[in-house]
Amino acid sequence: MSLSGVCLGAVSAAGRLHNATAAEVARGHDHLLLSIAANVAQTLILVGVFYLFSILTGFGTAMVRGDLLIYLITGVCMFNLHIRAMGAVLSGGRIGAQNDAAHPGLAASALACLYVQAYSIAIVAGAYHVFIKSFSIDDAAGLAIAFILCWLSGVGAGLIFLSAKGVFPRLSALAAQAYSRFNMIGSGQMFVANMLPAHVLVYFKWNPLFHLIDQARGFAFLNYSPWFSNMWYPAAATGVLLVVGLLARNSSAGQGAASAGPGKP
Repeated sequence: MSLSGVCLGAVSAAGRLHNATAAEVARGHDHLLLSIAANVAQTLILVGVFYLFSILTGFGTAMVRGDLLIYLITGVCMFNLHIRAMGAVLSGGRIGAQNDAAHPGLAASALACLYVQAYSIAIVAGAYHVFIKSFSIDDAAGLAIAFILCWLSGVGAGLIFLSAKGVFPRLSALAAQAYSRFNMIGSGQMFVANMLPAHVLVYFKWNPLFHLIDQARGFAFLNYSPWFSNMWYPAAATGVLLVVGLLARNSSAGQGAASAGPGKP
């Protein structure tokens, strides 16, 4: 195949993926902007509830010397992104012959989740910065990398649960739900790793999401240096999750196509 043919094929695939992603973002609403507005409202309510809880209890402000909203975004919003990415893959994937590499459904669901969550967080943080209280991010590039890894690790977890769904549908759904519930605490979204005693820390250090949230706070706050987490471990774990998830999904798709038998001529 010539170079021009490859370029045209890539542009065509990108166009299909863009259209499928836009359709995923607008799913359940009459217009794309209405879908984005609904997700912004959900993010605002989520952050607002935790913001009021932290103010009333003094729980968040005692953890990190910095802005409370950024503390919540690097905790609650990153946890929400991870879990939503996993759920988007589970709901967008269909194991079978129609969900091959040319079908953009899975990628569109994952990208739509990233787009909506990033847009919602940007709007909430921007409005807070302009109308309520200005803030600064110590290392915006590092925070963006942690944010992307948080999304990718959710996609990888979703691929693994999706692959198991074809063989054990009920067990896979229960496992995904248990994973989400566990990470409400195990992700460390509401506490800081530096403040945990050593005998408690060992129960959290294996979790890549725990590392990403702690590192995100290190990137966001000038006065916080994460001592017990790093970026290499969650990056490697994310790569493993994606590779294993893609291999397992392709195997499940192949088995589904084989069990369906030959199509009609």
